[in-house]
Amino acid sequence: MKYKSFYAITASSLLTLSAQLGAAAEFNTKLVAAASAVTPSSAKEIEVKKSPFFPQNTQAKDSAKTGLESRDLKKNAFQLDSSIDAKASKRGGGADTGGGNGIGSPKADPLQIAKFLSKSKKPALYILRRIEFISESIDQDGIFALIGKKLFGARKSIYQSLDEVELQALKQGPCLDSAGAEVDASAKDFPKICFSLERLASRLNEDAVQGEILALVIHEISHSVGTTENEAILLQHMVKSSLANDPYQKIQSLVEAYRRKANDELENVSYLLENLTSLSSQERCTMLPMLSSGLNTLMQKNMTSLSDEEKNGISFSASPQIWALQGAVLKSINLMSSCLPNNPNYLKIGRAFQGRSQMKLLDFFNALYSPDTMNGGRVGPLPENLMIRRLNEGNLDAVRLELLDIQSILSEVLNHL
Repeated sequence: MKYKSFYAITASSLLTLSAQLGAAAEFNTKLVAAASAVTPSSAKEIEVKKSPFFPQNTQAKDSAKTGLESRDLKKNAFQLDSSIDAKASKRGGGADTGGGNGIGSPKADPLQIAKFLSKSKKPALYILRRIEFISESIDQDGIFALIGKKLFGARKSIYQSLDEVELQALKQGPCLDSAGAEVDASAKDFPKICFSLERLASRLNEDAVQGEILALVIHEISHSVGTTENEAILLQHMVKSSLANDPYQKIQSLVEAYRRKANDELENVSYLLENLTSLSSQERCTMLPMLSSGLNTLMQKNMTSLSDEEKNGISFSASPQIWALQGAVLKSINLMSSCLPNNPNYLKIGRAFQGRSQMKLLDFFNALYSPDTMNGGRVGPLPENLMIRRLNEGNLDAVRLELLDIQSILSEVLNHL
């Protein structure tokens, strides 16, 4: 059993979700503001700002700047300006000169590019999960929300395209687009996507090649679900600005650490279930706050950025699992309230049930958190079929059912990693 100390139950537990959703809202505001800076009447140079979701990669700072004129989302509505010269804008795939790296940085090796291409699908999955989470939380009138609908809201999602795609490294010569023009990369024969190693090696610098390749892969795959070239370029620059150095290795390491943490919490829930009748009330109530803290950590790592040393543009869990984890945190707070039913900090949980023995999680959330405590955050699509139960003193059957729900959610999270 992982629990080794007592965590005091405090009112802060009740504010956990609203604080995190507030952080998500803060990012959304910044992202909408950046997108809104692109006005119909003038071309502006914008930079993908540092935010809780897309921490700034200083090496990619220069390449993250683009001039975009017009908010019309029709094909060719955007025109790329100062970061990509007139010649580069015709290369295809939105590739630029190497991410704004230092003078004298060596060019990327074609074999190195081919190696990273072969390993791109898994890290691209976690990047797309972050993009989906953001798109679900953003103002529906924003530019990025409209792109998100193409990526995740259509009958065929970009996840299906990612599963089907064949990333083909062309050793010599250019790729050809649908008009027969020579380009760096082309998805005209999807699910096969061509990447010209020769052309990319001449454009990309060694110290930024990983982020550039991942961003380019997502750019090209996005065309399979209907993005225009200019929408794909916008998406590409957002991805580049979000990644730290060496993203392939870093993302793999972060995912494995997250998997271990989720496994630990699953073991903790299983221990509680196996020993529910033999544990004293005090022992159970000592363990529950630590379980809640662990679940909260799992959810938070999907919703906010990590430290500067671990900055990344990924979400570990798919969107449905993120919102299910939110439900698990709610259930853990409900379980803690059963330990101190007369504590004023938890009386509002009892009142949220309004005399009912159980209710839908979303109804419970809305009863528990008023809009002013959300700080602009919005609750996601909590699982429709998941109920939350009122816990009366000594009713271990209801406690067991709540723990079984949490166990099921954690199993789903691990299955989708």
